[in-house]
Amino acid sequence: MNITRILAALACAGATLPAAASLQAFYTFEGTLGNAASASYAGTATNGPTFAAGHQGQGIAFQAAANQYVTFTGLDINTSAMPQVTFGGWFKTNGNTPIVGVLSHDDQGYDRTIDIDARGGATGWSAFRGDGVVYGAPAALDTWTFVAVRHDQATGAWSLFVDGTQVDATGVSFGPGLGSLVLGRNPCCDAPFDGVADNVFVFDETLSDARIAQIRAGGAAAILAVPEPASWALFGLGAAGLALARRRG
Repeated sequence: MNITRILAALACAGATLPAAASLQAFYTFEGTLGNAASASYAGTATNGPTFAAGHQGQGIAFQAAANQYVTFTGLDINTSAMPQVTFGGWFKTNGNTPIVGVLSHDDQGYDRTIDIDARGGATGWSAFRGDGVVYGAPAALDTWTFVAVRHDQATGAWSLFVDGTQVDATGVSFGPGLGSLVLGRNPCCDAPFDGVADNVFVFDETLSDARIAQIRAGGAAAILAVPEPASWALFGLGAAGLALARRRG
């Protein structure tokens, strides 16, 4: 078997498979606002949010009355910077009176946002979809909840995940929002969050349902296991083919 042919076949196969998902930002809040995925996009605290018990280890706690929040300057989830995105984390709310901004770059255009809202037909964990609000599930008080949003600007596919609940939509398109991501409030409109956040993440890919389920179940360790299953399969195929070629050579 010719190695050149193997590599050519793998290149063709790779074109039909999603690339390995790129973890752009991951915040564990273990005494720091630094990004565990890279040296970029460290957080800047405003009005004194504090480290507290988190979903795993420590998290970051916000008091709505003090309008506390964290800005991840330069972490741009606009569709121009990230046409595909999957972002979220674990959140524990001390209040569920809407409207409460949680993770957002909104500039009043219903931009990519996770919040607690009542405008999607019921009050609870919700997300923006470019032209309004989609409800996911109730926001139980003092309960750690996994919430994530996935969106592909090219196809319009959009999903909201709240623990085991998944809400899908099609034809979703976003206009421009702010060029930095904010945790603890909606940056356009205050609406501060009262609660704790942990293991906040941003991927510049649309992760599969299975991958998102793995993250929900596995927490920090699963977030750092970046490649999608198809990428691992392709890698294994290539390794096996090269080994066979070498034996026959």
